[in-house]
Amino acid sequence: MEVYKAILPAGKTLAKSRTMEGAFRGFSRAANGDFSSHANLIKVDVSRTTAVASGVANVMNVASLVVGQYYMSEINGRLETLTKSVGRIGSFQDRELKSRIMSLIAHVGEISQFSSEIMEDDTQRNSKLAALDNSLKVSATELLGQVNITISAITQEDRKPDYKDYQDRISEFAILL
Repeated sequence: MEVYKAILPAGKTLAKSRTMEGAFRGFSRAANGDFSSHANLIKVDVSRTTAVASGVANVMNVASLVVGQYYMSEINGRLETLTKSVGRIGSFQDRELKSRIMSLIAHVGEISQFSSEIMEDDTQRNSKLAALDNSLKVSATELLGQVNITISAITQEDRKPDYKDYQDRISEFAILL
């Protein structure tokens, strides 16, 4: 396929073709419809144009890669920060659960230790029994439920874990126990 470039004198435009829609003729017309001037046609080197277009496309591809790498690096950095934050939140929640369990054990242990004053005084004994029955029972039930749900979630994750996953789960069970 050969491509040509039409060159007209300044201010002139190609005449529209009357036989082919969307096409032009190699001359221009004056206001009265007469021929005004002819266009000179120069053959265009398509291979050079293709090479330039290909070079521009390659530059754009490289620019896209550089920009993409930059944004991927930014995203990666933010994900790492987010992962660390989530890890800290998880660790905090683990410590909070252990703290609440230890506090409950201490309260129940304090009340359950034999004391002759508590056993002889009906008011103190009833007060300690009410504390065991109300707030400590509710706390123990909540914490035991949380531990049971965690154990259930750990056992439901993967039916055929590898040895490392198995060890991790056993260590989680040990902490919960």
